[in-house]
Amino acid sequence: MIHFFLLFLLGIASYVQAGQLPKLLIERDQSFKAISGLNIPNLDEICEDFEYPNGVTPQAFRHDLNGDKAYEILIQSYRTLCGTGGCEYILIDGKSKRKIGNFMGSSLAVQQKKEGQQFPDIKTYAYMGSGEGILETFTYSNGKYRSESLVNLSARESVNYLKKQEIVPTATSK
Repeated sequence: MIHFFLLFLLGIASYVQAGQLPKLLIERDQSFKAISGLNIPNLDEICEDFEYPNGVTPQAFRHDLNGDKAYEILIQSYRTLCGTGGCEYILIDGKSKRKIGNFMGSSLAVQQKKEGQQFPDIKTYAYMGSGEGILETFTYSNGKYRSESLVNLSARESVNYLKKQEIVPTATSK
């Protein structure tokens, strides 16, 4: 039993070293919380686009994604825009307070930052029914995140992808 456990830990370590596991996992139902006083210039506009009723504080996730000691803010759409495949999200840069990304999915996996990157890649996963899913990879360039690849996953591929994600603890907002 100890031998199996050591092999399991060694396997996790090799995934992390190879950069295959994300740095942190942001889950739609666990990572977000109502955060007031976000100090974003167009927050009312974002809340309106994301169907937040008047007076409802947006669900957000704060974390320093690029190591500049300023929390980036990921705002989740109001639950009326969320479905089986996930929710819509907007990412706001912590220093400039401008929008740098739009995402859709049930989870966002922030990857290990590669040398020379200003921001790490982000992978989103959206459940599509019958066990199938869509995995989309976003890369930051020229001031915003852009979709780099979109892969349709079979039910088996979705299960394998999600099992790898279970190893990474779900992040909570700062």
